[in-house]
Amino acid sequence: MAILYKAGQVYTNGQFAKDQAVVVEDGQIKEVGPTKALQEKYSGIEEIDWQNKAIVPGTINAHNHSFQSLLRGIAVDRPFLEWRDEALYKYTPLLDEEAIYTGALFAFGEMLKYGATTVSDFFYVHNNGTKTDEAVIQAANDLGIRLVLARTMYDWDGAPISYRESVDEATKRTRDLAIKYQGNPMVDIHPAPHSPHAASPEMIQAGHRLAKELGTPFHIHVSEEMFEVDETLAKYGKRPVHYLDSLGVSMKV
Repeated sequence: MAILYKAGQVYTNGQFAKDQAVVVEDGQIKEVGPTKALQEKYSGIEEIDWQNKAIVPGTINAHNHSFQSLLRGIAVDRPFLEWRDEALYKYTPLLDEEAIYTGALFAFGEMLKYGATTVSDFFYVHNNGTKTDEAVIQAANDLGIRLVLARTMYDWDGAPISYRESVDEATKRTRDLAIKYQGNPMVDIHPAPHSPHAASPEMIQAGHRLAKELGTPFHIHVSEEMFEVDETLAKYGKRPVHYLDSLGVSMKV
């Protein structure tokens, strides 16, 4: 089934163009062009008038934690470290695959509603395996949002056990997922050591090596809070970006 959407303006080829239309067939954009030309070419198909609207490409949410949609309203008025302990660390160990799936549905559904069609989900509630990762992927597939699963590699012993993996476990599980979804146009897996404070030097280097092996970007929190800057200075004598550079991790911001 094909539908022609008439729009006041369409953003195409890097600019807005007036009196344009978009032809959609079976949920896929088939053609974009001047309204009159497409009406003649596709005579007789259903038309929807959006003359008072502009059609633009979907936006990208470059960093998200979908499961945290289940924590809304808990300790939100507290400083980061208090929120971390009173909400994040307190409740996420209780989340199973069904809860993770539900949280991802909620988060991704909101994004699609407001125009985000691609999301990078920085996800670290692994529960000693990949079933929860698969739950996030399933939610994205069920809703039709493009997903980059930034599979977080986390070995700081101050975090809940449901986050933590050995370097070998994190590397193997992330690689296995990446290979499984290789070639899927809607899912991509990126290695993502959590941060200088929550991933050991060995974990960060392993994630960087894996990204090079897989040919993917490398995702990491850096200087997320002032405590991390102070902690990295005290422990390594360097600020976070300089510390990562000393590990041989190339950075693009």
